[in-house]
Amino acid sequence: MKEVRIGQTTNADVYLEGNRLVGRIKEFKLDKLAYERVEHMALGMVGKAKLPARALEAIDATISWSWLETEILRRAANPTKALVLQFEKFVDVFDADGLIVAEGYRIITSVSLLFAEEKMDAFKNGNDAIGVEHDCSVTRLVVKSTEDDMFLREIDIFQNINRAEGKDVWPRY
Repeated sequence: MKEVRIGQTTNADVYLEGNRLVGRIKEFKLDKLAYERVEHMALGMVGKAKLPARALEAIDATISWSWLETEILRRAANPTKALVLQFEKFVDVFDADGLIVAEGYRIITSVSLLFAEEKMDAFKNGNDAIGVEHDCSVTRLVVKSTEDDMFLREIDIFQNINRAEGKDVWPRY
């Protein structure tokens, strides 16, 4: 039997356009990745079926910042210009003997975001003193793991790309 291991995220850096550290996040939350569904019912069927359509529903996200550069606040204030950010989440793996350095990896998420809403927390001291949260629309999403160097998910609304595990989700006829 394989020994129980625990993976934990202890840090997540944010890079602007993939090359310059501009912040740290408390949380990056995609509301959902969902397909529109079409209900089918025909003579001879014993029941209805809801099958996925090719179209994805709009993808929304929320970013809660621990720290960010002022440039991001300025650029996020314009809802008509997309901002390309890359989040690198470090996953540390532990077993009963402690940290297993060779099994640690990163989940790299690249997104193109249109910022729609900004919330500011009360002014306070402490580690989370920045207190800024943004609601965004996602137009491009790429998720990759350095554990096996595979693209887990790739969606680009304007390029008509929808891939899972590096392959198109829908066949081309």
